[in-house]
Amino acid sequence: MPTRSRTHRTTEEPPGPSSAGEGAVRRHAVFVRGLNVGGRTVRMDPFVRSLAPLAVASVGAAGSFAVRTASARSTIAEAFARALPSIPFAILSEDELAAILESGPVGASSPEPETRWSASLLASRPTKAPRLPLERPEGASWQTRLLEQRGSAVLGVYRRRADPKERLVYPNEVVEREFGSPATTRWWETLLAVRDAFGPAPVPRRPPSALTVPPADAPRGRRRRSSSS
Repeated sequence: MPTRSRTHRTTEEPPGPSSAGEGAVRRHAVFVRGLNVGGRTVRMDPFVRSLAPLAVASVGAAGSFAVRTASARSTIAEAFARALPSIPFAILSEDELAAILESGPVGASSPEPETRWSASLLASRPTKAPRLPLERPEGASWQTRLLEQRGSAVLGVYRRRADPKERLVYPNEVVEREFGSPATTRWWETLLAVRDAFGPAPVPRRPPSALTVPPADAPRGRRRRSSSS
């Protein structure tokens, strides 16, 4: 698969998942790490009902949510932290998610056979800034290729191992080691499904003061002048 010739450099101080627009009221996507994995079982229906004021929709596999009530990022972070203590999660505003999706996957116009585009969402500010792109393992037998970092999202490609006896090298493992931050990985189609789960943007109501309502005794139109004298 062709990659960009230039070497991507991460920003000197990439924004953390909860640092940008902390108080801005927006719709958000939440991606939880390892939900219903390793003995941590959460029943989705009761969990979503417990967050009813936020109008949360569970999307696809456990751990991907569209928060459809416009809220401050800090409010959403507090609600999920109370509901899922000690479990890392990443938050993207609807605008941040749209910006990632609109620019498209990087590195190729279409995936090679046996490959999938991935997005690993950082759950905290990274402590490392690796030089991208990188492959693990290196060389012809690579399984994970990290291409570019966009904010708290690390985009890449995962390729199924050619030899089933080879050790599986999943994108999340590589991202957490290379960036020094907890992360959770989703395939590109999951990001698209979360975006679609928001539905159309709500139409804001105009305040009454903005409405132009003529007084009851106002003339409705100009009277035609009589032709008689």
